[in-house]
Amino acid sequence: MDENEIKKLALNDPEFAFEKIFELYHTRMFYFCLHITGNREESMDITQDVFLKAYFQEGIFSADFNIRSWLYKVSKNECRKFFRIVKKTFKIIEIFKNNYEEYMFPENLKDYEKINKQLDAIPEKHRTILFLRFYENLSYEEISEILEIPLGTVMSRISRAKEVFRRFYEQEN
Repeated sequence: MDENEIKKLALNDPEFAFEKIFELYHTRMFYFCLHITGNREESMDITQDVFLKAYFQEGIFSADFNIRSWLYKVSKNECRKFFRIVKKTFKIIEIFKNNYEEYMFPENLKDYEKINKQLDAIPEKHRTILFLRFYENLSYEEISEILEIPLGTVMSRISRAKEVFRRFYEQEN
């Protein structure tokens, strides 16, 4: 069931429609938060907070409301709030795919750990944009909406982030 079908369902039964939204996006939001925080318990709490906000969000089932983008945006903001509170830096422990299959599919666990260490070394804004684009496969437009930056900035940041990661990766090899 996709967002549009759920929005139609909401006309007759908003509670059931919200359950469907939860089923559709809960796991994705949890893993998104986990990749940012690196902390399973905090990610569970943040995800719960995100869906609590979604439950009370007016207009969430309106035709022009992009639920997925809104959930990512709120998740990102809640994770930032978490880091402000505990004064930690962002940590994304998954790697990106697309043009970098050699990075995405390391031959052994040692390579995987090395890649994660290198991702930890690049700036947060680069890790976040690589995660959204290559791990979550979001469009440039969706990333623009989630990060609240212009589309051109998304394109340039993705390009810069790939180059920064490539340099870090090549320095270590």
